[in-house]
Amino acid sequence: MPDFAQIALVLAEGTLLGTRAGWQDTEIRLYHLEDSFAELSYDTQVDLYYHCQAFQSKAPLLAYADLVQLPEL
Repeated sequence: MPDFAQIALVLAEGTLLGTRAGWQDTEIRLYHLEDSFAELSYDTQVDLYYHCQAFQSKAPLLAYADLVQLPEL
C-alpha cells in the first residue's frame, strides 16, 4: 500500500498517542490501530504528512517513554 494510502488510513482510524521531535521541522506522531502502531512523519512548516512506518512490536515505543507523565499517587 502506498504511503499516502497508509497515512489516510491511520488518520481516519487511528488514535493519536504521542508526538516526538523529528529532524528539523518534523514531528513524529504515534498512532494506535487495533493490534498495531504507526508513526507518521509530519512537516510542520508545510502542514504535510509524508511518511508512514507501521509496526506491531512494542520496542519502537521506547522512543516515547520520556513523554509519558503519570499523576502522583
